[in-house]
Amino acid sequence: MTAVWPFLVSPGRRLGLRAVLAPDFLARERRTDVLTAALRDSDPEDTSVQTRVVRQPDGSRLAVAFRRRPLTSDATVRVYSPKHRRLRYTLTGHTGRVVSCDFSPDGGQLLTTAWDHTARLWRLGGDEPVKLAGHKGWLGGGVIAPDGRGAYTTSWDGTVRRWDLATGAEVQRVPVGVALVSPCAIDPAGTVLAVGGADHRVHVVDLRTGTLRGRLTGHTDRVTQCAIAPDGRTLASASWDGTVRVWDLVTGSAADRLAGHDGWVTGCAFGPHGEWIASTGWDGTARVWGDSAEPAGRVVAEWSDPAPGCAVHPRGGWLAVPGRSLRIAALPDGAPVRSIAGPPGRVEAVAVSPDGRLVATTSADDGPDGANPVRDGFGRPITLVEGFAGAIPEDPRALDWERLHARCADALGHLLAAEPTGLLLESRPEPPALARRARPHPSPRTVPLRSLPASMAGWWSSRRATSRRVRS
Repeated sequence: MTAVWPFLVSPGRRLGLRAVLAPDFLARERRTDVLTAALRDSDPEDTSVQTRVVRQPDGSRLAVAFRRRPLTSDATVRVYSPKHRRLRYTLTGHTGRVVSCDFSPDGGQLLTTAWDHTARLWRLGGDEPVKLAGHKGWLGGGVIAPDGRGAYTTSWDGTVRRWDLATGAEVQRVPVGVALVSPCAIDPAGTVLAVGGADHRVHVVDLRTGTLRGRLTGHTDRVTQCAIAPDGRTLASASWDGTVRVWDLVTGSAADRLAGHDGWVTGCAFGPHGEWIASTGWDGTARVWGDSAEPAGRVVAEWSDPAPGCAVHPRGGWLAVPGRSLRIAALPDGAPVRSIAGPPGRVEAVAVSPDGRLVATTSADDGPDGANPVRDGFGRPITLVEGFAGAIPEDPRALDWERLHARCADALGHLLAAEPTGLLLESRPEPPALARRARPHPSPRTVPLRSLPASMAGWWSSRRATSRRVRS
């Protein structure tokens, strides 16, 4: 996997443009990356495409096309009945992109977190939501405590906070010291919370003492999702580095490294008894690890577009996968049994109610027609600058300027954060091409679930021993 390239630049429209043009590793490594930056106090109506030629210190030159447009978000949450493929509730009120959702233990309430620095608790079919406000940065995730009495949220401001759901008051704050960027996970006992940070590590918080228990190091790129097994002893984390890593929460040691996706891994979830792990990736596949001897995981479903996450039915009967639509893939064979068409844009995050009767989704639509502008920590709209860079050949006339502009119009970039001291940006290569290899229809599971050990430690030992025998 190719690393993410972060930049910290001071505020201002001119410095923002220099952040787009300055990196010399593009010329040095002959890369054609898609570049993204953000400008404050810029003209949101200026969406023109411009071209610049930049001379690098080594004498080489780059051509960079860029355009500026407002950064907007879809701030709507939708709740569906997967059995009837019917929209049940539409929840509006957030003013920034909604990035995560989580059902209460009784299934009657939904917690959502968003880029507007707030979380909200919705009583489905009932009153106005309870607003949880106090974070100083974008929220990355949130979960309702297993006892249903409180909720935890994580944020780019580097804190984990507990909230009283009746009053919306903050009752606990745990400083972690690094921006918390991924959705979080909580164990069934409500004693441990895990979340991915901007430093590519998984941060484990002891909720009983309100302290940081430890930081799990091993991933080499952004952590996209965490999941804790029902026994509360095992943690799985998915990452852009192309792997799912499994950790022992008691000792903090790494238990396994699951590699098989072609590109970024975007989500992971445990089976209802912790007997297997499901994962989804940018390659458009959903894989199950642990119910067979497949060293690269068993491909149970495949789509033509990236799968940005997943959630498992409480009894393990199906897998909910976001994307261009909400996909419900049956387990164990993974045949897509239903597809629920969503709103324009794409389904970004998904959660399943404890009884499996409802599925909540958030969507992402960053087009210029979006209704909600993204704002920085000072409440000012953020404008996105997109660009495409290419090395200039010896004869500049050979450069395809029309293609350069066209690539800019389709640029894929990602704004990481807007901090009071500056803008944290990233420049990353285009996503890997979707795998088009012909795959046979998923075969029946080779090991019945009932024959797998109930203990996660036993399961991992059995899996590793089986994998070694198959490879030898």
